[in-house]
Amino acid sequence: EDVVSLSVRCFTALLRFQLPSFKSEASKVKTQVLDIAQSAVSSSSPLVQSCLKLLTALIKNENFTLSSEQLKMLIQFPMFVDLESDSSAVSLSLLKAIVKEKLQVPKMYAIADKVSRLMITHQDESIRKICGEILVGLLVNYDFLRGDNEKRLEGHFNFLLKNLSYEHSTGRKSVVCVLQKLIAELSKPNLGKQSKPNLDKQQSENLFVGLVHRLAAENDKEVLSKICDVIKLLIGCISNHHSSLELCLGWYKQEKSQAKAAQVLGLFIEVKKDPFPKHIRSKVLQEAKTILESAVKLQNTVEEGSIPYWKEA
Repeated sequence: EDVVSLSVRCFTALLRFQLPSFKSEASKVKTQVLDIAQSAVSSSSPLVQSCLKLLTALIKNENFTLSSEQLKMLIQFPMFVDLESDSSAVSLSLLKAIVKEKLQVPKMYAIADKVSRLMITHQDESIRKICGEILVGLLVNYDFLRGDNEKRLEGHFNFLLKNLSYEHSTGRKSVVCVLQKLIAELSKPNLGKQSKPNLDKQQSENLFVGLVHRLAAENDKEVLSKICDVIKLLIGCISNHHSSLELCLGWYKQEKSQAKAAQVLGLFIEVKKDPFPKHIRSKVLQEAKTILESAVKLQNTVEEGSIPYWKEA
């Protein structure tokens, strides 16, 4: 097994040199490597790791291709079927290469559910990061908007919003990072032949509300800063932000949510410079005046009450 593993590693190293002899033998190499990897129960053995690295290199190389049957077989490897209990950076790198090349593989969408959970719950930061990259690639580059797939895309957004309140800050950070990448990618115009989904008005509003609610509850400074960045990104992507401003104004009028609303209104100003229509600006200023007057009145009351025997003075 050690000899075979070393041989596979040599093939991987030689691949970068584009040797004619290697091209002629590529089909045999692919078949044998797939057979070895398919028979493995775990992805942790050195031989399987070497095979997965070679397959990753082959997929990235434009001179080599895997047939649809080979890709289908690859996705059904034991380590991918049981991905959540047998995840490794090497096996996930192979999945990432498949997604990046936009290879249409049957059952690939099932992988999205697994990596979305791993990117939140896994203890290894590198695993969480690569799982997030795979998920973003799937949601952006694969057509989730045909037929029932629209519900699947919406389900992933709901999953991410729900896990903004995940118990561990590492998981929440992963969610916010993925949302940032998704918003950035889905807001880009479709320039190529292959269409991709775009954020619609309802999705944008749902994301805005979910992020703002988390902003008020978050206690981790790093995650909090990241949430502010994502909200600003979302504000910049929203063409008509009237409804979002109205929401903020509603929060601003409620005593318990005034601080949250003021912070978000500040983010609007950072992004849009002059974001408020005249009627909203007047309402914001009026509410701000009322809040400040109440604060001054409360402060005066506290100061008077803190002076001993002030009535006799």
